[in-house]
Amino acid sequence: MFTALKRSVEAALRDHPGKDGVARTVLPGLTVIRSENQSLPMQVLYKPVLAIAIQGTKQVSVGERVFRYADGQALVVGIDVPAFASVTRASPAEPYLGLALELDFAPMRDAADTMTSPPPAISPGRGGGIFVYDCPAEVMDCLTRLLALAKKPEAIAAIQPLILRELCYWMLSGPQAQDVRGLVFAKGAVRRVLEAVHALRQHYQQPIRMETLAAAAAMSPASFYQHFKALTSMTPLQYQKQMRLLEARSLLAEHPGNIAQVAYTVGYGSVSQFHREYKRAFGESPRNDIVTPEQGSGCTST
Repeated sequence: MFTALKRSVEAALRDHPGKDGVARTVLPGLTVIRSENQSLPMQVLYKPVLAIAIQGTKQVSVGERVFRYADGQALVVGIDVPAFASVTRASPAEPYLGLALELDFAPMRDAADTMTSPPPAISPGRGGGIFVYDCPAEVMDCLTRLLALAKKPEAIAAIQPLILRELCYWMLSGPQAQDVRGLVFAKGAVRRVLEAVHALRQHYQQPIRMETLAAAAAMSPASFYQHFKALTSMTPLQYQKQMRLLEARSLLAEHPGNIAQVAYTVGYGSVSQFHREYKRAFGESPRNDIVTPEQGSGCTST
């Protein structure tokens, strides 16, 4: 199955101009990537995704945790989370090849309803909100068939939902089902912290207090802090800061002359503080680090 998937990714990449980069397929939420070179860590925003390394190795750092995945392995991300990502094994002879599928947990819950033994509601496993996943043959087969649909666009609307439903089933019943189920069916305190993460993601520009977030999650500040860090590998303040900086970088790509306005827009009260933290995060001052979204200022998950 892995060989078939690799050939399908190579074929999909041939349909797009240019040697390297991220290419969106005609299927919603499915992208392919190619890189002939290793890369320095780039700060990006991951959204819920199944990101597979088809050839080569990638490394993703989230807070204090480092995730490495290679041929046939994937990174499963269940929450919006800032990270540093880099390609660590690639060459012109054997470029890095990747495939990313955006995850929607609603179809997973629908698939669970049809299972003979529905998966129980449990807390996330050892991986928290992000973990390395060894793709089983059944998942690879689903992805191969999804890529084949690109050649038959008239069938996408009818067939893609069926293949995605099957893929959800295999993820919920495979060898690492506990990790997957923990993201989809989190309960109790974990579910409340996931909701707090989502709220912080949506309102990153507003001032926050640990006590306010903890109270909204019906938890003590100490317990909330512990659960939040277990899921995101960073503290709430670290999460907010990285979200602000990533959004600022994206805004500067669109409005390069409005540095002060961008700083205030993302929640900074001091432009000088914004300059310091921006340079610490990206290695350049805001003025010298103007990039387009295609160069990496926005979100990526491959």
